[in-house]
Amino acid sequence: MRILLLTWMLLAATVVAAQAPYQTYKDEKTGWLTMEGPLSITLLRNEPSFGWMRRGMADYQPDSVSISYLRKALPGCHLVLLLGTWCSDSHELVPRLARVLQLAGFPEDQMEVIGVNRKMKAPGQIRARYHLRKVPTLIISKNGYELGRIVEVVQQSIEQDLADLLRKAFKASTH
Repeated sequence: MRILLLTWMLLAATVVAAQAPYQTYKDEKTGWLTMEGPLSITLLRNEPSFGWMRRGMADYQPDSVSISYLRKALPGCHLVLLLGTWCSDSHELVPRLARVLQLAGFPEDQMEVIGVNRKMKAPGQIRARYHLRKVPTLIISKNGYELGRIVEVVQQSIEQDLADLLRKAFKASTH
């Protein structure tokens, strides 16, 4: 009896451990796959139904001057990306950001990617923790201090806006 109970407990633990830390479901408005919770750029790129991610990364040609600056400025930074896999703005901006970070050599393990639902919620009080109002939102921090955010849209391009944000933040920290 003990062996049967122990086997059942091990099997149950294995099933729980094998479950993804995020939830998936079809968006009621678009029918697109929605992922809610902790994600990664690799997960988004490898999801078969996310052709938008692969195409967007492959097609985007970022500004090489900004990429050179970001290679020098991004080390030591931590990024948090909050996105909606149901959101057309995320479909446009996230693949471009992924391509920029790839070319800048930014390690994926220094970036948190979190999928949220239409109410800007995900497990872990994400909305309140990050003061989330719109997606995508990219939060840039260094040494535990927020340097700035890019929210929903860019003014020039993702790489130019990110480089400008870092230039201003680093200039302000030297005064």
